[in-house]
Order: sequence, then C-alpha cells, then structure tokens
Amino acid sequence: MGLSSDRRVRDYKQGVRKVPYGVWRHFLVLTGRAPQDIIPVLAFMA
Repeated sequence: MGLSSDRRVRDYKQGVRKVPYGVWRHFLVLTGRAPQDIIPVLAFMA
C-alpha cells in the first residue's frame, strides 16, 4: 500500500475526497451506529 494509501487517508481526513459508501457503512455497522443489513442466502440442499 505504501505512500499512496497514506495520501488517500489524509485526503479523507481533510475532506478532499469522500469515503466510499461501502467502507463508511461497514464502519458504522462495526461501531454499532447503523443496523446490520441481513443478506438473504439461498441454499440448495441435495
């Protein structure tokens, strides 16, 4: 990752770039600030 990831994090902190929705949503779920979406799972029983 190196320098480009450091620059990206700095841009997010300064508000230059917006954090991608998926990353932000995952963070909110992990910290308990948003309900977890339940993903429907289909199973084929043989």
